[in-house]
Amino acid sequence: MQTGSENMQKKIKCILFDLDGTLIDSIPLIRESFRYTVKKVLGKELPDEVLLANVGRPLEEQMKIISSEKAEELVKVYREHNHRYHDQMVKPVNGIRELLQWLKEKNIRIGVVTSKSSSLAERGLKVCGLDCFVEALIAADHVKKPKPDGEPVAKCAALLGCLPEESIYIGDSPYDIEAGKNCGALTIALPFGPFSKETLLEREPDYLVESVEELKKLLERLLEDSSN
Repeated sequence: MQTGSENMQKKIKCILFDLDGTLIDSIPLIRESFRYTVKKVLGKELPDEVLLANVGRPLEEQMKIISSEKAEELVKVYREHNHRYHDQMVKPVNGIRELLQWLKEKNIRIGVVTSKSSSLAERGLKVCGLDCFVEALIAADHVKKPKPDGEPVAKCAALLGCLPEESIYIGDSPYDIEAGKNCGALTIALPFGPFSKETLLEREPDYLVESVEELKKLLERLLEDSSN
């Protein structure tokens, strides 16, 4: 689904992906980690729409929104729980490994831009068997201004020798779309994570697709068009 004006001034040289909810299916782990943490630290339960409202932003920011007074403790407990169950709960999004393999065969450079820590991002990619496809990783601890600022996307593109305008950024959160748009990259939204299709469309991504199969068809067309 095309949702806005295309930014196709330059040849597409690299494709950048968000991590959680885009490349790896980690939302069940994130949801459970939030539930456990809020119950343990604050002694209460919050609806998922509140717990997951800011997924895609750095964890510290998310916890300050939940409780500014208890944010540090919330981060500590969340990380302990999340790391403990991480390897057994995360898995690659269905079909994503084949998509990355296809991009690799077409000599398209691949990067990951995430708001989680670099150590856990690297661990997730390795556990899911996707690390062999990724040439550049920008995480929260690599930037001064995390998503939705455009700095992480622009920095990852630069590591791959590309300009933002030569890049596509693909993600499942409103913050991904904003980050891509804020630096001039083409944006594709995937409603795979906790955010609704309507919420993503409010940020006006260039495209929205609802499956990995649709994503491959779109990328095939965009890559072909940009090479002409």
